[in-house]
Amino acid sequence: MAAKEQQEKQMIFTTKLVDESTDKINDGIVIKRYQNPWLKSEVGLRRSGVTFKMTPDEQQEYVRCALDVHYFVEKYCKVKREDGSIGNILLRDYQKEILDNFVNSRFNILMASRQVGKTISSAIFMLHKILFDNDKNIMIVANKGDTAVEIVDKIKSIYSLLPFFLKPGIKTWNQKSLTFENGCRIKTSARTKTPAIGFTIDVLYLDEFAHIPSNIIEPYYTAAFPTTAAVQNSKIIITSTPNGMNLFHKLLTDAERPEGDPQKNNYKAMRVYWHQVPGRFVTYLRLNTHKLYDHGITKEDVFELYKEKWNNKTKIEMSWNSDLQKDIIQVYNNENCSDEEVKSLSIEDNRGFEVPVRALSEATTWKEEAIKDIIHQATVRG
Repeated sequence: MAAKEQQEKQMIFTTKLVDESTDKINDGIVIKRYQNPWLKSEVGLRRSGVTFKMTPDEQQEYVRCALDVHYFVEKYCKVKREDGSIGNILLRDYQKEILDNFVNSRFNILMASRQVGKTISSAIFMLHKILFDNDKNIMIVANKGDTAVEIVDKIKSIYSLLPFFLKPGIKTWNQKSLTFENGCRIKTSARTKTPAIGFTIDVLYLDEFAHIPSNIIEPYYTAAFPTTAAVQNSKIIITSTPNGMNLFHKLLTDAERPEGDPQKNNYKAMRVYWHQVPGRFVTYLRLNTHKLYDHGITKEDVFELYKEKWNNKTKIEMSWNSDLQKDIIQVYNNENCSDEEVKSLSIEDNRGFEVPVRALSEATTWKEEAIKDIIHQATVRG
């Protein structure tokens, strides 16, 4: 009997066996612990101590993912969308550059506008590090505790949707700390004037650096930089949205100084602006059905006006927005097609009069809408 139990404990899993166990769990079938590859039966979380045998194809994929972070992301990293569906992460060009910088440079500083994918890019890098390395410690420090937790949640979410053969087993799994059986750990730290003691940091990630009060971040950075830099092959990554003249601004501008400048530091600097996100450098024409009808103009007439004007020099689309209950024409702006030009066009109505398109629609841009939202939020808070 003892020999049989010992044999059961040494069960060797394959992807097929993992899938079979998962199907049983999803069907509500209770299985023995040695048959269960998941931590506390939570599908997606590989428990520690599981012996897994990769196929030759899985071995090749594992190596390729370890060597090529772009391939790893676009082939295997998935996220849950707002509608509940699951889809692959598609990297924008600047996100690929961010990841390349994080992988290839020891010290990185990134200034990014809001909602450009800064956090997901950083989470992907840290996840890749813990998947394909051993005995590495990552420390996440942010301007607020909720921000640090959000970053960890993104890492956990992507990890849980990876195929089993890419996952290291989990030893600790909570809001502020992740520990894996390959010896890698991720911890979060409250913003304090002194870094954590007794925790060797291989990757120090400082998020929303410019928004941490100077009396806290300056002594923290002064203490943390030499300690982390002293660790062989360690990395320091600083990211933030801009917030005036402060230590973040100084580190960023010093990093951008020309080679040979005595004030240039060792950081690899990068800036990502709002207009680099696809769909943001665009003018929206939200057509008013009643006004179109009054002038004897159709939505197709307006659409053709713009198509003829720019004749394949830019992208022009028309779609129905169910939330607004309006047809919307989107004109993507570029050096040949500014938002003011888009808004300034006129069209002839059924009486032969020139009618400004602005009189037939609400003409706006992503930037204008974002400014309205920011002002509204500030007014509400005030």
